[in-house]
Amino acid sequence: ASLEAFSNAYGTKVVLILSAVEIPGRATPSDLDSTSFSSATMATRYKAMLDYVFTIMSESNVQSISLGNEVDAYNWSGDVSAVSDFETFISNVSDHSAFVSGGVELAFTGTHHGLTETAGPDDWTSMESVVDLIHVTYYPIDSSFQVEDPSVVSGDLQSLVDKFSTPIYLQEVGYQSSTTSGSSEDLQAEFFCNFFQAWDDHATEIPRASILRFN
Repeated sequence: ASLEAFSNAYGTKVVLILSAVEIPGRATPSDLDSTSFSSATMATRYKAMLDYVFTIMSESNVQSISLGNEVDAYNWSGDVSAVSDFETFISNVSDHSAFVSGGVELAFTGTHHGLTETAGPDDWTSMESVVDLIHVTYYPIDSSFQVEDPSVVSGDLQSLVDKFSTPIYLQEVGYQSSTTSGSSEDLQAEFFCNFFQAWDDHATEIPRASILRFN
């Protein structure tokens, strides 16, 4: 209800992350733990949740819904489902009225690293056929959680638009300033200056971005 009030008050749409999958594991009810994402039951239950969401939130106030958050980092090898089953799940949910006639964009969320550097066959490009939008989280850090040089931004955004033809929403863009991560406020400032310049170069392919965490 508070999101609805916010949208109405400011005339803006919100993005909902209603994840069936997160990095730590499934975000589904426990009775679905052993149910494949490709099953009709999974889609039916998810659409029932959407029905409830839209009793407290108007479809006209929602820009997009992501069905899974940073799905590339999830341990699919430990699940009864494969990536292809999750693709089927999204396709099975896509006939919900919110996506068909309500103007809500259907999406999944992946990390920049996973979406651009994962080799086939699970390289995520096949998911483009079942979504309207790809959500991306972007934090340029290495495997030791040290920040990368701010100069990487241009190439990083280019790699996204080169790989995917579907519009991209940068769901999270962040660059910490902590010295623990080898960063500083000066490096952070340089990163965001470079980011906005690179975003301008790809404004058509990346129509929206959300800045997160200035710490």
